[in-house]
Amino acid sequence: MSSQNERTDSSKCGLQCIFPGDTFKRLIAADKIRCKWLDVNGEAIFGSRYWIRSEDVSTQGIRVRYTTNKGNLYAVLLDTPMSQTLTIPGLILPKNAKIIMLRATGKLEWQQCGQNLFVTLPDMSSVKKSPAYTLKISQIPLS
Repeated sequence: MSSQNERTDSSKCGLQCIFPGDTFKRLIAADKIRCKWLDVNGEAIFGSRYWIRSEDVSTQGIRVRYTTNKGNLYAVLLDTPMSQTLTIPGLILPKNAKIIMLRATGKLEWQQCGQNLFVTLPDMSSVKKSPAYTLKISQIPLS
């Protein structure tokens, strides 16, 4: 019977055989990044449900994916915004909604202009680099 350490070592060896050299190291590094991201953004993933729309694209070309959890809407930005204003067409928030970016400090300012939501983001150079950024919206909009 093998010990837990032997099983772990053999599974790593198996991965190293499948993904030799630097590829294996990149896979391990990517896995660590995913774990850190989930530590911060897990509330948008674990126990979440779909919203009436699954995705959008901001006017800046950033893909946005939506989930809901515990009365909040989560908008996951799948790229790093290059400007401090993010515009999401067709997203209409209730007047008393609040928006924060997970991993950043403080509430974000936002404006509704017709069918467009304008969100003022924090200076992205002050936010730790991430594969995706999550906006938590305090109330689930109807559209």
